[in-house]
Amino acid sequence: MELRHDPVFHPVNDNASKVPATEAQDQTHILNENPSDNHEQEQHSPTTHLKRLTFSRGFPADIQKVARGVIKNRPVFERRQPPRATREELLKVFHAAADVRDFRPFMEMVERTPDGERDAVTVVTSEDLPLIRRVRRAMAASGNPHLMQAYPYFRGIVWTISKGR
Repeated sequence: MELRHDPVFHPVNDNASKVPATEAQDQTHILNENPSDNHEQEQHSPTTHLKRLTFSRGFPADIQKVARGVIKNRPVFERRQPPRATREELLKVFHAAADVRDFRPFMEMVERTPDGERDAVTVVTSEDLPLIRRVRRAMAASGNPHLMQAYPYFRGIVWTISKGR
């Protein structure tokens, strides 16, 4: 997994962070057609949540169009045949990162295989998605800017596996 700048993932609206907290809280229902679903304990795939989004209220037409396009055309990774890493190798590295916050094995694997996301989508299954999400959160929580660069790649891995590609 080469850590590189990914131009596909950019915020759509810079003004979103400038909305006062109370106003932002009042507008949370805009994103969800069924606000009562916000409190469900069951974890759904990203696709399930994205299908629930509505942009018909509160967003300018150009933002609505861009957001729908991003959701519809989410990037996915091409599988590598044959993969350079096994499922067991990847799970070992992911468990080290998620369970004990040891990112060294991950960074070593990135150096050996810069485009390891292609291996991940080839050998990892949907059963492993909770672990991948835990790794992604651990990397974000680490505060390490080098690890934060991997976040979009983990998002792409989750989307690709969720799509069944």
